[in-house]
Amino acid sequence: MQSSNLYFVYNSGSEQFWKRKDYQLINELMQGLLQDSREMITLYKTGKILKKFIGRRYKTFQQHLFYFRENGELGGFVVLKNVYFKITKKIVTQNIPYESCLTLIRDRSRIDLYFNNSVEIELFLRELQRCCIIDGFEQHYQLLQNIGTGSTAQVFLAENIEDHQQYAVKQIEKEQVTGRNRILRSKTLLEEIFMMRSLDHPNIMKLHQVYETEKHILLVISLFEGGQLMDKIKNFNFITKRELAKVLIETVHYMHTKVLDIQNQGIMHRDLKPLNILYKNKDPQDWQFGIGDFGFSTSIKQQQHILYKCGTPGYVAPEIIEYREKSKMYGLSCDVFSIGVILYEIFFNTHPFKSKTKDETLRQNVNAQINFDDRICIPQSLKSLIISMVRKNPRHRFTLQQCLEHDFFKENLSKFNELSQEIQEHEPKIMEIRNIRCKTLQFLKTQNNRRRQSLPQDFSVTQEPQIQQSNSHNYCLRKKHINKTQIICIHT
Repeated sequence: MQSSNLYFVYNSGSEQFWKRKDYQLINELMQGLLQDSREMITLYKTGKILKKFIGRRYKTFQQHLFYFRENGELGGFVVLKNVYFKITKKIVTQNIPYESCLTLIRDRSRIDLYFNNSVEIELFLRELQRCCIIDGFEQHYQLLQNIGTGSTAQVFLAENIEDHQQYAVKQIEKEQVTGRNRILRSKTLLEEIFMMRSLDHPNIMKLHQVYETEKHILLVISLFEGGQLMDKIKNFNFITKRELAKVLIETVHYMHTKVLDIQNQGIMHRDLKPLNILYKNKDPQDWQFGIGDFGFSTSIKQQQHILYKCGTPGYVAPEIIEYREKSKMYGLSCDVFSIGVILYEIFFNTHPFKSKTKDETLRQNVNAQINFDDRICIPQSLKSLIISMVRKNPRHRFTLQQCLEHDFFKENLSKFNELSQEIQEHEPKIMEIRNIRCKTLQFLKTQNNRRRQSLPQDFSVTQEPQIQQSNSHNYCLRKKHINKTQIICIHT
């Protein structure tokens, strides 16, 4: 493991592995650390001067590694963000009376810790390994098939060789470029890894391990194989959709209130959309989901962010689109806007900023103008909630706590449940009627073209066949030819 070849090693990084001065950073975690019931583990390092083995006690807690001196004093700590982990087997000799060596690398610094195997040390190393970057992917996992492809990454279905458990593996290409672009890409990926490791929630995809090979970074993630959010939504009645919406808001609220450390509190996702919300399994009636793709996520209290303008047109909050360099950073309400758009899609089965061009979608997105189809029967409380979530000014937007306390989640809306079931039962008939209308329209257009070709040059048809829709849901297909009008009405 040569540090010069590692993706998350930065030449500008510290030459010291341990932090010893910034104790204010760790004071917030010390209380939880002291209450943690796990025992400290003793590992041995060689002294700098006498080269003798010195025992120190170590403990992991919330993506940090601590070491304590023999007198119990805290000697130092490190955030396990870009730390590499490797175990090397040793032959026990008089000079090195230990079976194994743990090597940890961070930027331009490295430490070697020696130990003899035991159950306690095995548990400690397993926990430490989950917070570090490791090698040996091919010895532990087998890639089965490609299940997704993006601009810089591919997602594979993979199987653990030891227990045959299946996972999703996100494989990211290591760029060959150097300089600022490489550092930016690697730090963005490192931020995604750190955020995912910090979260432990049943509705958030869990990151289990991170591997690095010569060409790739591989993230081993819990498998969610039921498709994206909108794939199943038509299977759910109104009450089920409301329950799903509430759990979605609760899950993002958990992210917003997550405490990482004194400098990192509250995680913004910044790319919430149906494609990043996947169902756990393929059961058409099971709506258990997981939020994924934390590539744009960041901590709200972080002093400097890697990316500022990011997200997906149609879902991104206006303040992100309009953000100007060095201006005041936007806040957690950017995710509230995205969820409001998603709620609109869930209950109306269409996008509020639907347009033929990306530029027009972005324009509607920035203006945050939501229109409701009055033909779709939904409670007024739902409209009120969505409007409160997608306001252009983030200061006037609801917080997620206010959303959870909204009347929409408290009212008895069983009548809408029955209505949605009735619409669902009639949906095949409606689709059949729409197909008949399309075929009829196409036939009339063909007939009209034939007539036009057969008429004298100074003779013209006054109006093309067209579809009009009345308020009573009668779809009228009209064809005008000279002074004669033929009307076909289809009632839906």
